[in-house]
Amino acid sequence: MTGRSVLAVVALATSLAGCGGCGRADPDAGRAIEVGVATDAETLDPRYATDAVAMRVTRLVHAGLVRLDPDSMEPLPYVAERWAWRDARTLRVELREGV
Repeated sequence: MTGRSVLAVVALATSLAGCGGCGRADPDAGRAIEVGVATDAETLDPRYATDAVAMRVTRLVHAGLVRLDPDSMEPLPYVAERWAWRDARTLRVELREGV
């Protein structure tokens, strides 16, 4: 077989390999999210998450009290329904019903 023939066979095999799918339908598709990370998270407790992986995962798992408005970057209610400062060091937070 000449060099050109080998190259043609390799090119054909490569393009055919790209055409095939895994061929199995996943019955749980759309019910789970998979996130690839480089290392294991040190903790899933958001109070102690200090490494980048743990912080990323805990943000996906735990809801925050507030979320940020994408335009103004002002805090908006999320788990917290409302909040008010009682004094310079005390913040009273009321949670949504059912939380």
